[in-house]
Amino acid sequence: MVKEWVTVQECMGIPGFPNTAPAVRKRLEDLSLGMEGSKRKRPGTKAFEYSTKILPDYARAVFAEGKIADAGELKEDEHAADLLEFWIMIFKLLTPQQQKDCIELFKNRGIRALLPAILYADDGKEIFEQCDTDEQVQAAPKLSTQGKAG
Repeated sequence: MVKEWVTVQECMGIPGFPNTAPAVRKRLEDLSLGMEGSKRKRPGTKAFEYSTKILPDYARAVFAEGKIADAGELKEDEHAADLLEFWIMIFKLLTPQQQKDCIELFKNRGIRALLPAILYADDGKEIFEQCDTDEQVQAAPKLSTQGKAG
C-alpha cells in the first residue's frame, strides 16, 4: 500500500533528511510552501502531516515500499537528487537580487568566483585573498585606547 501522508517523525529516518524533529519540520514546511493541500492537521492531535507528493522522488519511493531504507541503500541517482534538493534550497534562501548576482557572477567569472571558500578551502588562504575581485580590502580604522580603564 502506498502511503499518502507522512509525519515529521516518520521522515526522521529517511536518508538525506535532517535527524532532528525541528529540522525535519522545517524541511517539510519548505517543501510544502506554496503547494495547496500538501499539509493538513492530523486527526485527533495537534500535529500536522504532509503529502508524500511534496517529497523528493527517493523519499517518496521509501514510503511507497512501506519501509525506511538504510543510508547504504541510497542509489547514486537518489543521492544526486538529494544534493540537487539542497542546491535548490540554498538558491531559494537568497533574495531575488542575490540570485541574479550569483547567476551573473557564475556566467561571467565561473564557479571559482562564486564559491571561493569551498574551492580553495584546502590551500590555507584567507577568504579575502581567495576572492579574485576588483574591490579593495581596507584596513580597520585605528582605535584609540586612551582614557579606557584597564
